Amino acid sequence: MIREKSITLKKLFTLIMSFLIVAASMPVAMIAGAQTAYAADSTICVSLSRSDSNYSYGGTGLAHKFSVTVGGKTRPAFCLEPDKVAPATGTRKAAAMSNSSKVAQTMYYCYGYPGQKKLQSWLKNNGYSSYSSGIDFYLLSHVLLSYAYDSSGAFVGWTNGQPNTKINTSYQEMVKKAYAYVKLLDDPAGFDSQISFSSGSGSTADATWTEDLEFKSETIALKGHEDNYVEYTVPSDMTLHMNGKAYSGGAEVTIEGGSSFYLTTKSIERANTTYSSPVLTGNLLDYTAYKITDSGAQTMAFFATNKADTASFKVSFGAVSAEIGIKKVDAETGNVIPQAGVVFEISDESGKAVCTVTTDASGTAKTPALEPGRYFVKEIKAPAGYYLVSNKEAMRQMQGNQFLSRYFASLQQPMALRSR
Repeated sequence: MIREKSITLKKLFTLIMSFLIVAASMPVAMIAGAQTAYAADSTICVSLSRSDSNYSYGGTGLAHKFSVTVGGKTRPAFCLEPDKVAPATGTRKAAAMSNSSKVAQTMYYCYGYPGQKKLQSWLKNNGYSSYSSGIDFYLLSHVLLSYAYDSSGAFVGWTNGQPNTKINTSYQEMVKKAYAYVKLLDDPAGFDSQISFSSGSGSTADATWTEDLEFKSETIALKGHEDNYVEYTVPSDMTLHMNGKAYSGGAEVTIEGGSSFYLTTKSIERANTTYSSPVLTGNLLDYTAYKITDSGAQTMAFFATNKADTASFKVSFGAVSAEIGIKKVDAETGNVIPQAGVVFEISDESGKAVCTVTTDASGTAKTPALEPGRYFVKEIKAPAGYYLVSNKEAMRQMQGNQFLSRYFASLQQPMALRSR
C-alpha cells in the first residue's frame, strides 16, 4: 500500500510538471484567452484606409494611396514591398519597426511629412517638377521608401496581375538620385521638437497705439526647428503680418519655426487688455517608423506617435490717448478769432469736468492727453466782442496721437452792446 501510494504521488507530480512545461511553451495569446498580447509601449491601434483606384507609375508600377488614422490624426502610409498585394483596410495593429532607421530618415522628407518641402524643391530644381506634388509625389515617395527598405525589390512592375517585370529605367534613375539627395539631409531622429514664442518684452508682447490709428504689437518669434510649425487662426478684429503678407481676421496661418510676425488691430476695445492665444501644437513628432503587424500582406510604413510640443503667446495692449484741439472762429467769416483767453470746459459722459483749456494768441487751445471715450466741450468764456456759445458739443474722442480740431463759432455782438 505504501508502495502504491508512492507510485501514485510520483505520477501526480509528473503530470503537474508536464502541464507546467506545456503551459510555459504555449503562445501568450492562448494563455490569455482570445485576446492577443501586445507590448503596451510599442503596439498601437490604427485605422488603415486606401484609395479605390490603383495608380500607375514608371510604366508598369501599381500602387494604392494609403493613410492611417491614429489618435484622431490622419497621416500618409506607404507600401514598402511593391511585389506583394496590398493589405486589407480597417482597424489594424501596428508596432514600431525594429529596423526603423532604414526608412525613417527617408520618410520624413516624403509626401505629407514635415520635410517634404526639401525633397519637392530638389525635384523642381533637377528637372522632375511633375513629380513634386499630388499623387505623383505620393507614388514617388512610395518607391523611394521601398528602395530605402530593400533596394533589390523596389522597382517591381506588374503585368497581367503578376509582379513579373520592372518599372522603366528613367523612373529608377530618378528614385536613385532622389535617395542619394535625401541621405545627405539631417536625420529627424535628432531633431528637437520644442517650441516657444518670444518677443522683445519676453513671453508677453507689448502693443502700442500708433499714428496709423491702430495698435501694433512687437515682433513675435516662434522658436523651434525650421521644419516645425503651428496652425493659427487670426482673431476676427486683428491682422497678422508675416513675410511681407497681411492675413486678416479668420485666416488660417501656418507659422513655421524660426519665423516672426506681428499683430495689428484698429479695435479701441483692446486698450488696456491682454490677449492670450490658444495653445498651439507643433508639428514635429517622434520619428520612429511604424508598420502594420497583423497582416500577411506587404509591410506598410508610417509615422504614428505624436509627441509634439505646445506653446502660446500673449499680447498686452496699452492705453489709447489723444488730444482735442479747439479753434475759435467767427460765425460769419469763418476766420479764426486771434484772441487769447477764451476758455472751454471738457467734461466726460457722466458730466464730470475733466479739464479746462484756454486759447492762446492764435485763437487755438489743446487738451492734455485723454483716454478714449465720449466727451463734451462747452465754452465758458467768450472772446471780447462775441456772444458766449452756451450749448455743449458732444464728440467721440477715438483718434490716438492725433490733434482733433473742433471749431466753435460765435456771432459778433452789436456795436451798441459792446460799448456799454
